[in-house]
Amino acid sequence: MRAAVLALVLLPYAARAEPPVHGRDFPRSLIDRPLILPTNFLEVSLLGNLSNEGAGTSGAATALGVEVGSGEGQAGLAVALPVNPDFGFGSVAGSLAYSLTRQAAFRIDLGFDHSQGHDGRADTNFYYGAVGLPAKVRLSPWFALVSGRVGAIDSAHFVNLNDGGGSGFYQGAGQNAFSSSNLLTFTKQEDGPTQIGVNLPAGLLIQVADSLALTLRAGYEVIISTSTGDTKHFLPVGLEAVYSPTRDFDLGASFSLPGPIATTVSSSSLGYTDIRLAVLWLRFRT
Repeated sequence: MRAAVLALVLLPYAARAEPPVHGRDFPRSLIDRPLILPTNFLEVSLLGNLSNEGAGTSGAATALGVEVGSGEGQAGLAVALPVNPDFGFGSVAGSLAYSLTRQAAFRIDLGFDHSQGHDGRADTNFYYGAVGLPAKVRLSPWFALVSGRVGAIDSAHFVNLNDGGGSGFYQGAGQNAFSSSNLLTFTKQEDGPTQIGVNLPAGLLIQVADSLALTLRAGYEVIISTSTGDTKHFLPVGLEAVYSPTRDFDLGASFSLPGPIATTVSSSSLGYTDIRLAVLWLRFRT
């Protein structure tokens, strides 16, 4: 009995005692990688996305992210821009992650989103903070359960939509309905209301080959407005593919639906597939 109790107490330390990953030892296959970048690793990500909400409401955004690993922790910064319509500044997001075990971590995010005003509408600023517990539970050499992820550029999707008449409404990362990598997100509009997002991300990672991984993502999300008490419920789904020709380079693509299923807002009439988001990204590490 004492031995069993001692084993449970020492389990976190045993997990942390795994040999560090260095240089060419970094796994090529996505399923074998630790959540946190190894010490002195630098990772650079460039992504572009296209969002659509019915006819005539498409928009595009791009983002650049940089991550630095220390083995037990990881720090990242991402900058996102609306591209079309309204090219200009959009978001800045910072993220810190701390390794709990090799395949589980705690993350905290802080960010700022800026949406340009049109037709008498003032510019709008949003500030957000979030916490999450990304994890990867390996079931076999080819399958793993995943929840969330690590990285500033992966904190959430950066969404830009056409607001009619050629003008845009940049939603950024803190205020859109797409599934986040965090469990709780608090978004405050400058001189305006606060929005709370509760998200339970889940997914199945399938390692098809050493160089190719597919992830089926799902979950549940509810967004609550503190000013009106209105709530919106979502069952987000998505499919993601990552091709890794080398250990140092990833090419990824995904398609996502936020999946609205219920709301207390009487004016909202969006169907489950009415909002769509496609993302393409490149990722380099050294």
